[in-house]
Amino acid sequence: MARIAVIEVTDGDADLFRKDELTRLLRRALSERGLPADFVSLMPPGTPSMATAALLVPLFEPRPATALAEAVRAWLAGRPGTLVTVTIDGDTIELADPVRKHEFTTWLLRRSGFDELS
Repeated sequence: MARIAVIEVTDGDADLFRKDELTRLLRRALSERGLPADFVSLMPPGTPSMATAALLVPLFEPRPATALAEAVRAWLAGRPGTLVTVTIDGDTIELADPVRKHEFTTWLLRRSGFDELS
């Protein structure tokens, strides 16, 4: 069963334009690794007029989940102070440290419905 990862990017006190720019940069990095990512706007609770950018990434099999983990890790490595939040089926993990690759990969595989690599 396919799952959808919702990915949000923040950078300290960055305004919405900077968050949008960071999200587009991450989308480009995912695309370069062959991962489809749809750019969407989310309306956080309590902010009726302030949409925030996010990416939707489908995870149909273990390979895209591990590629997503590697792409996010590599992308974060060059951006200290940037936080990537990934949500799958209501479960969320926040990443600011690219060293947590194994933990993130394991989390993605489990939340995507894949217990191990195939």
